[in-house]
Amino acid sequence: MKKQPVLYVLLGVLIAVFCGALLMTLRSTGESAGHLLVGLQEAASNAYHQQSQQPQQNIQQTQPSQYFYQQPSQGQDVVPQPTQPSSQEAVNMSLVLPQTASKEEVLYAMSAAVNAVKTARNFGAVKYQNIDIKLDECSVPLAVTLVNPIINGFTGEETLNYQFVDGTCIGPKSGEPVTPNLVIPPSDVLFGIDPNGVLAYEVKKEGTDTKYSVGLIAETATLEAPAPYYHSMCMDYLNIAALDLGSVAKLHKADFSYPGATVNVTVNAYGQIIRYEEYMPVSAYGEGSIGLSASGTISGFLHEIWTFTW
Repeated sequence: MKKQPVLYVLLGVLIAVFCGALLMTLRSTGESAGHLLVGLQEAASNAYHQQSQQPQQNIQQTQPSQYFYQQPSQGQDVVPQPTQPSSQEAVNMSLVLPQTASKEEVLYAMSAAVNAVKTARNFGAVKYQNIDIKLDECSVPLAVTLVNPIINGFTGEETLNYQFVDGTCIGPKSGEPVTPNLVIPPSDVLFGIDPNGVLAYEVKKEGTDTKYSVGLIAETATLEAPAPYYHSMCMDYLNIAALDLGSVAKLHKADFSYPGATVNVTVNAYGQIIRYEEYMPVSAYGEGSIGLSASGTISGFLHEIWTFTW
């Protein structure tokens, strides 16, 4: 009977290992070769949170429509179909849309703006990231008390500065050369939004700037198929299947729920992107073992903001 608390501690350690590996993976985002990361990022203001939870007057509900972007085959980037103007100035100015713009125009402008910075040569970027994750329930109740204080050591805010010269810079965490395409979401692939995955969109004028916002539909993912299809096109996601928990801890099953992320892209009067923001809430149910079986639920969010200077 006296050994039972020891088993509880071991279970807590198992979940801590899992959560710690998951969060360390998040922290390495963009500067490691794999697609492990996802950018759950910054906590904007309380006003943003309140706004994101309430319907907005100018939000236009959409229905699934014919693809404006090509659906990629495996290993193929998502790219806009329309032929872009040959003049860079014309490309930029075409990204400044009126508030009456159609869904297709908004998705094109967002994709073109993000992909332009992914291939840009000389600019500055600041990434502000906030991660919040907690263990909500576990089949062994004591594990919640043991694990969440450990998780708190990995969560929180982080700021990284990048200064790209001739299309590269030294990663502030890795110390290795990185390119814009590698670190700006979605990591190492072009940005795109499938209209069928769009729940709502909005165009808002903020002085001389134009802000495009898209809300995505809810999606699910599994340990075997970890990529939420629509989310992964326009933001980073956590590929938990790639986590190596070693020979001690075994994760047998994981079901992820993405209730719907928000993506904001802001361009200046010249059509250059000056801000990218994503907010991705997520919850998960997992089953694993460390000498005994255990199950639990985790919830949290990843909130990320990139600001660009030209």
